[in-house]
Amino acid sequence: MRRKVGRRMSMRGIAPVPRDYIIKLIEKVDYMNYGYQIGGGKYTPEEQRMRNKALISLLYLSARRISEIVGRTTVTKDGKFLEWSGVRVRDFSKRKYKDRDGNIYDALVMRCEILKKSRPYQAEVIMLMDDEPFISYILSWLEYVKKKWGMNAKLFDITPTRSLQILKALDPGINNHWFRHMRLSHLAEYLNPYQLTERIGHWESVAPAVAYVHGRVSEYLKAVEQARRV
Repeated sequence: MRRKVGRRMSMRGIAPVPRDYIIKLIEKVDYMNYGYQIGGGKYTPEEQRMRNKALISLLYLSARRISEIVGRTTVTKDGKFLEWSGVRVRDFSKRKYKDRDGNIYDALVMRCEILKKSRPYQAEVIMLMDDEPFISYILSWLEYVKKKWGMNAKLFDITPTRSLQILKALDPGINNHWFRHMRLSHLAEYLNPYQLTERIGHWESVAPAVAYVHGRVSEYLKAVEQARRV
């Protein structure tokens, strides 16, 4: 059972799902019944399917919260309204990175506002261009929105509440931190806490990252086997 920690929802006790499960969620989008939006909304059923596949893919690859992707309005303790517009087409760019061995990596870079203690700050999220099938859904929707509504258009013109309703229709256990939790759990198999914190967690200390670094069961069993020879 999830429990609240302060104002945030803890993911303690929520076991990570395999990467293939995220792919199956995307596949389920095609079997959902999408009618035309009430009140003459601008998305057709097919556009809604495209959008929702891209939303799932971006939430997973970026490890960002729903509100950081689609935007939100909140009230600070002193009564001020703060509004995050969510990511726009102009916030995406393509870059190349080279490692020490000379290998070249093509990446999709997303600028987004990170919400920390009611103070947003800009950060960059780096995603591999060959991280399929997720990246294709993101790029397809990105190009579609760019052509139809322009560079300044919001990538997902939808509220956090509606986003969560759509995602919960695919899996009732999904919450605002669900995709972030899964992505961080998967990356923790290969990144140390400092890398998780710097590149994708954006926490103020490495303590939250340590909670994700459990190590593979196979590595644990290997250590147990070796310990028998001590």
